[in-house]
Amino acid sequence: MTASSPPLAQQDAQTLLFHEARCLDQRRWDEWLALFEPDARFWVPAWRADHETVTNPRTEASLIFAEPRERIAERVRRVTLGQTPTTQPLPRTAHFVSNVQVLGAHGTRDEHRVSATWMVRRYDIPTYRDDVFYGHYDYVLRRTGDGLRIASKTVQLLNDRVATYIDFHCV
Repeated sequence: MTASSPPLAQQDAQTLLFHEARCLDQRRWDEWLALFEPDARFWVPAWRADHETVTNPRTEASLIFAEPRERIAERVRRVTLGQTPTTQPLPRTAHFVSNVQVLGAHGTRDEHRVSATWMVRRYDIPTYRDDVFYGHYDYVLRRTGDGLRIASKTVQLLNDRVATYIDFHCV
């Protein structure tokens, strides 16, 4: 955070996180991608032990890892072009985001750490299957000339032993 920049307001953080959830549920992929900075990172770490996740996405297993934003966009393209057969048709989702907390300044580029708790209900149309995923979000949000953007999103998936696939739109 620069000396002249104010702290991040709780309402601003919540508004961004709720908007992101709605974009995912309504499959507004371009609008969702625009929420991320060009150098953004999206990471769902794997669990190393019962209460410990991996710490380095470049050297350890991850459930999902995409950096920068263009790599996130590649995942979106594969899903929307039907290049992932397990997601055709795409499931219906409902994201629930709560317990949003602004944790304070992060780094030197007007960045702020934000955490939240989440749950996603996912309905698979062909199998009539209803799944629930849940966990914690850890964001780094950055103020830019275009408003607040996501510099980093880490998703801690608490129920990672699921009997189906997951991708960016399910967490």
